[in-house]
Amino acid sequence: MFKSLTSVGRKLPDVGIPSAPLESLPLSMQRAVRLMLSGAAATGAWGLFLVIVMIVNKNDLITSSGKKITSGQLATGIIYSVLITLILAAVWVLMARMNQRGRSWARITSTALFVLWSIETYATIGGAGGSGLAIVDAILVLVTWLIGLGALFMLWRRESSDFFRVER
Repeated sequence: MFKSLTSVGRKLPDVGIPSAPLESLPLSMQRAVRLMLSGAAATGAWGLFLVIVMIVNKNDLITSSGKKITSGQLATGIIYSVLITLILAAVWVLMARMNQRGRSWARITSTALFVLWSIETYATIGGAGGSGLAIVDAILVLVTWLIGLGALFMLWRRESSDFFRVER
């Protein structure tokens, strides 16, 4: 009955070229990949910070209309923050792996994503008030931006460009 849905006797398609060992990459590419993985960790720390702040300050949080938030709204906010953090961290890791494989589109995509994060960084720093929590938030966002800047610098160096030119 379900034989047509099984892969018995059929070869699964190749899902792509495996990543080159990090040590075999040019030094600038090694640094770029490591910085991108560090960016994923920094993004995770930022998301964890946001969730902790929401939980600790649940009684002080208000909606746009000035009412205290409900438990359901708090849970929704936490779930949203966790999902966004996981997606952003996964994008960091995906870009690191695709750049490690020498995919030139990944270098361009990483650059475009950096521009978007630059806008977020500008908005966060511009909106940071005098509270300590807002300053910590701005610092975490800025650190993540600096990691991205370093990764892009390494991705667009000459030895990295040579790595991307090689047919894979």
